[in-house]
Amino acid sequence: MTGRTHHEPPAPRRRRRPGEGFAVAVVGAGSWGTAFARHLALQGVETTLLARRTEQAEQMRRSHRNPDYLTHLELPSGLSFGVYETDDLSQTSLLVMAVPSKA
Repeated sequence: MTGRTHHEPPAPRRRRRPGEGFAVAVVGAGSWGTAFARHLALQGVETTLLARRTEQAEQMRRSHRNPDYLTHLELPSGLSFGVYETDDLSQTSLLVMAVPSKA
């Protein structure tokens, strides 16, 4: 006897879909932020697009279109909307900053 014990083979793992199990918040509802958040949501990633203004977030929530940028794009029903100054980001796994900057 070698002292080795018999081990059961590991149970097969359920394959996770890309983006499953984490939440992404995109800060900035301009062209780049809107396009990126839309792309993530279409891939099945739990995504929230965070605007600077409450009115913009409310209008996107109602119409599923950004009233200021990329107005021709319909935003997916799985995409959530909020305001970055007031939303709770404690459950966010990844924070993407899509805001303008100057060099």
